[in-house]
Amino acid sequence: MGAGPLSPESRRAIYRGAQVTAGAASLSDILKHAAHMIANGFFDLDPLRAHTTLPLDDYRTRVVALRKGFDRDSALRLLVEKLIAEWGADPGDAYLDTLKLRIAPPGGKDMPHPLAPLRAHRDTWGSNIMQQINVWAPIMPLALGRTLALWPDQFDQPIENDSADWDLNDLRRRRADGTLGGYPLMPTAIHAPSLRSAERMMPDVGDAIIFSGSHLHASVPNHGAFARLNVEFRIVFLADRNAGEGAPNVDGRAPCTPLHWFASLNGKRTLGDAAPPLALM
Repeated sequence: MGAGPLSPESRRAIYRGAQVTAGAASLSDILKHAAHMIANGFFDLDPLRAHTTLPLDDYRTRVVALRKGFDRDSALRLLVEKLIAEWGADPGDAYLDTLKLRIAPPGGKDMPHPLAPLRAHRDTWGSNIMQQINVWAPIMPLALGRTLALWPDQFDQPIENDSADWDLNDLRRRRADGTLGGYPLMPTAIHAPSLRSAERMMPDVGDAIIFSGSHLHASVPNHGAFARLNVEFRIVFLADRNAGEGAPNVDGRAPCTPLHWFASLNGKRTLGDAAPPLALM
């Protein structure tokens, strides 16, 4: 596959805590496609300021519809397949959770899902899959108060968290039978480090930040005038899992390993179909 930000060599560095910034023609196409979808979803409103005009329920309804459409768009999946190849990896070896369109207006933790800022967390707290690689790319220019925060110095430092009490299967069951209540959408840090000690990710539009799912990260609380618009998705490479490559698990305690969370790009198989469970690293 040659060199690239998702080549085996680059992935091994990511599993050790490296962050990579990269662009590609197909990434630009993904971002343009996302911007077009958002413009259609908000009709004649400026997507950066639509929250100032629409009632919150209406705004949330549009965001939810856009997110569902984005994840189900077959053209986007073909572009992601192309992107993975451009970045030096085998798309046939890649398993993804969902293609996420993030539209985050100004507001605090009391905003409804999926508009609320995300608290400090490692993605691997919920999955126990230490091969997760995150791809995060802005659709519109970012600001220091409207972006993603990451704590590189906490990569291999234990952080107290509530992952031992969280189970994806339980979350999905509760959603299905209407008993979600206050069940958390993901495990989070109980006492997060200060945001002042975090690195704020500022990639240009057309570039993505690529980092391990084991990195502690969070939304920077948006107190400005504009919404944050970005694309993100998480990849697990089967070859790395089978080879025992992956980030260290320093503090994850989730009771299950939901391999079915990640599916091939064509949707015909999950990671659970292809990979046996492994002991936590």
